[in-house]
Amino acid sequence: MVVPVVVSLWNGRAEMLYGYPSLCVLFGMQIRIQGSFSVFLVAVLSITRSIVLVRPFFSISTRAVLLIVLVYAVYLVLNQVVPFAAGLTSFLYTPEEVYCWDEGSSPLVDTMDTVLDLISLAVPIIPITFSCIVSVICIRRKIESTCEGYRKRRATRTIILMTVVYIVFNIPLFINYTMWLLIETTSKWTYPEPFFTSNFMNFYSWNFAEVFFINLNSMANPIVFYLRVNTFQEWISTKCTCFGHGLNVMCKRTTQSQFHMTHVLENRSIQANKDKRLADFQSTAC
Repeated sequence: MVVPVVVSLWNGRAEMLYGYPSLCVLFGMQIRIQGSFSVFLVAVLSITRSIVLVRPFFSISTRAVLLIVLVYAVYLVLNQVVPFAAGLTSFLYTPEEVYCWDEGSSPLVDTMDTVLDLISLAVPIIPITFSCIVSVICIRRKIESTCEGYRKRRATRTIILMTVVYIVFNIPLFINYTMWLLIETTSKWTYPEPFFTSNFMNFYSWNFAEVFFINLNSMANPIVFYLRVNTFQEWISTKCTCFGHGLNVMCKRTTQSQFHMTHVLENRSIQANKDKRLADFQSTAC
């Protein structure tokens, strides 16, 4: 999604790849679907983790969550494909945004599209932020000093970190959509007045907010996940492959991974025994 934008910016905001109608439609739909789906996944992750922390004995069905995600993904695709196939929307290249954006065939279609944009992109930041605050409050409470408690705290901190990364990268988009919504709902203003009249706000703010920051967020998520989740690191290390002739590449072998895993399991067993002895001592003292 970033490549056609960079190519157009490099060539003085010319259409370039967007000059092909099929690519214009494809990239336009991709922007809308990817942004909304990314927000939804973060919302699901944050809300479900908060529920587990607040109500630890409540069981969340994995199948139900996956079904909800699948249904929403299908909805996002149909929400773009059906109106376009019915002739209700068309994708046009705009030099200001430097990407193709859908335009409704009537004011009613534009209004419905605005409402759906607000629901899928701007509104979720509210429950995501609330869930992050709830998780921070819960994690500050006393959790049992066991391996299981340590894993719970580490998993919660990982989700909090990913949520904070999402909020940081999506604040510009939230601000842009808020200002744009104020313009659309106020009869005395006409876009780009009064918020998008400067060169930066009119020609670059949407590029950074809706293209670059969203993709940076998508790139940051697996990095955070890799740095925080040991099992994911192990899986990556076992998938490391050396290829090519004459290349001096150092790869971790499966035996090294197994040795490391054995060492980790031994440490966990030792820690579990220490925790058990500590609990027995505390119960005896009481």
